[in-house]
Amino acid sequence: SNNTYCRECTILIGHIGNIKRYGMTRDDYVNLEKSQNGVCKICGETEKHNKRLSVDHNHSCCPDAKSCGECIRGLLCSNCNRVLGQVNDDKVLLQKMIDYL
Repeated sequence: SNNTYCRECTILIGHIGNIKRYGMTRDDYVNLEKSQNGVCKICGETEKHNKRLSVDHNHSCCPDAKSCGECIRGLLCSNCNRVLGQVNDDKVLLQKMIDYL
């Protein structure tokens, strides 16, 4: 494409494309982020990898990378989001991990 954008606009355009697949608008994301005080819904920390918090949804409702928008659980830092993905949202496995620790 011949379009060139400043760094801020490039980040915003990429972000909007990413959240659309979750049935969200930019305002939906911003409102959710504000409701969580800009921190991860699990660990309560800010994102440390120089990016935005990830949208998390219930994969039993929408198993793909897309979401209907109704099953959004919250915004997570990349570490917490990755852990849930690694265990496939398996509560039994997570409890076994806790018991192990």
